Amino acid sequence: PNLPPTASFVMNTDENPTIHLDASSSTDSDGTIDSYNWDFGDGQVGTGQTISHTYAQTGDYTITLTVTDNRSGTAVATEQVSVSVPNTPPVADFSSTVAGLSVSYVATASDANNDELSYVWDFGDGHTDATSGALVTHDYQVAEATTFSVSLTVSDGQDSVVVTHGVTVAPP
Repeated sequence: PNLPPTASFVMNTDENPTIHLDASSSTDSDGTIDSYNWDFGDGQVGTGQTISHTYAQTGDYTITLTVTDNRSGTAVATEQVSVSVPNTPPVADFSSTVAGLSVSYVATASDANNDELSYVWDFGDGHTDATSGALVTHDYQVAEATTFSVSLTVSDGQDSVVVTHGVTVAPP
């Protein structure tokens, strides 16, 4: 009868969120190990005695190694890993449409981490808006053509980015 192999691996987490795995400590007392199959716990899989995997999201994952010997015997080893993926700041910009003293603003923003974004508008005339989100209209009160420095701050809860453009308004 075939004796099952023994699955074992070591993990190097020094480059977190990239994990380096080595299953060379796995053994088979009556044969050889033919395959090393990895499940990284995040929906991704891999093969090989040594392998690296980079996680896309912060979290706790169970890594599973399944080894198969030359006579189809299998063994499984699992380890937990905690991964911390650094935050990527959001990317933002905005455009404006001027109609006399009324200006409509449209923000375009994205976040690689898929975090919820918040928007804070500074219209350059002492008024701000943190409640309207990516689409906002602001009415200016001036007697002659005036250029305002308008700023948009987009935050993902960890990092913020500020975008500033000049906007000129004039009474009709």
